[in-house]
Amino acid sequence: MSTVLGRLAKGWSLLMQTLPIMGVRLGIYVAFAVGIGIYLLVFAGLAWLFGQWGWIVMLIAIVGLGGIWIWVRRYLLYMVQAAHVAVMTELIVHKELPKGVSQYQYGKDIITNNVKDISILFAVDALVAGILKAFTRSVANIVDFLPLPGIEKAATAVMKIIDRSLTYVDEAIFSYWLTKRDKQTLWASAKDGVILYAQCWKELLKAAVGIWVVGAISFFALLVLFLIPGLVVGYFFESMKFPVAIFVIASAYVIHVAIYEPLGLAAMIVTFREETQDMEPDPVWDERLSGVSSKFSELKDRAAESMTQWTSRDAPKDKPAEPVAPQKAVLNG
Repeated sequence: MSTVLGRLAKGWSLLMQTLPIMGVRLGIYVAFAVGIGIYLLVFAGLAWLFGQWGWIVMLIAIVGLGGIWIWVRRYLLYMVQAAHVAVMTELIVHKELPKGVSQYQYGKDIITNNVKDISILFAVDALVAGILKAFTRSVANIVDFLPLPGIEKAATAVMKIIDRSLTYVDEAIFSYWLTKRDKQTLWASAKDGVILYAQCWKELLKAAVGIWVVGAISFFALLVLFLIPGLVVGYFFESMKFPVAIFVIASAYVIHVAIYEPLGLAAMIVTFREETQDMEPDPVWDERLSGVSSKFSELKDRAAESMTQWTSRDAPKDKPAEPVAPQKAVLNG
């Protein structure tokens, strides 16, 4: 635990240097939380008007809220997070940022100048996540280590925690690409980043799981904190119990992802850089990963294809042959 707290302390130190972009991120989450409150109040009023059928109205509200959250997280917050990772990476590598430009704009410019379409980030992220899960399950199978009766259920729960924690590793690999963006494509860096994870997976996985566990504890602490006033409101306004319960959970979650997720992310980026510094991707692990996950073979193909396009784009073009001027005929007098 002390090691995890030490990594979080380093992440906190890095995060404090990015307060301006943290403010942008927090502002979006706070606005969303306020929007949730208004949204739930409106639907609670409609549910009251519909009487015994009010539960259907609230069910529609919950489904709609989930859809809105997915859209906001995918199309708005993803760019903010990518820009935040870019800013943290620049601070790690160069120790400072250019003056006269906001952190968010600077981070966003790095992303948009190096990635043609934001959907490419989704594609790379999904592929890397699948490979990390497949590899980690192959090397960290608890059932193989502890062949005890009934261990399967506990192992399933632990593997779910591990899968969730690997999200931090995804973003650390994205940060790795940002340090290599002048030499490699995103696909090529993603491939190398996965190989580097495989080479020192034990330390990186321990860090990721530890960061996730501390985050889960902080979330439940926030939940209890919001639950106390929620119970008071529910006691005096019985008809508001259901929307208040949703608001309590949503508020705790929003604050958690607005503050702790960036902290966990910063800690994982620092950890990944420390553990893989001066390391080169080992071809042996390249072969092992190909045997574990077909998605890694797909990633290798995309990396090779993108690097071919990269080098051909930068290669000097052959100059066309100069046209030969026609010779004038010499007439003999």
